[in-house]
Amino acid sequence: MRSSERIFAAAFGVGLLGAVLWPVLADPPFDSFPLSSYPMFAKARPTEAVPIAHVVAFDAGGGGRVVPPTMLGSIEVMQAMRTVELTLNRGDAGELCRRTAAVVREAGGAWSSAERLEVRVDVFDALVYFESDRTPKAGKTYATCRVHEEAQ
Repeated sequence: MRSSERIFAAAFGVGLLGAVLWPVLADPPFDSFPLSSYPMFAKARPTEAVPIAHVVAFDAGGGGRVVPPTMLGSIEVMQAMRTVELTLNRGDAGELCRRTAAVVREAGGAWSSAERLEVRVDVFDALVYFESDRTPKAGKTYATCRVHEEAQ
């Protein structure tokens, strides 16, 4: 191998090694394709409050459970939440509550104990939610309606 080929190979190797190490040595906020420092994993995640827009069914004793996405017209949790958010933005929480009450009423079975619904935004600590505590840290009710027609 000639001297110029060795110099080129050495420079190419050092350059390639530098390109691989560059994201590691850069500040964590740096992110670029194809070289990435994966900044979303490079720093500690704060335990932030996460607002969740949903519909909650309550029984006579005050026990509540979240109405599943299928009763809101979707099989996807995030789509159902977005449906509630858009409804709140339009100011149609009462209409969503009444439509969902009809679906809950028709479902019967395990849902027959539901007496009222609330269209709510509850705030949860996301990390604690999945570990132990599913109690909302705060919340706001935008609409309340009865499930049974005679009570409306």
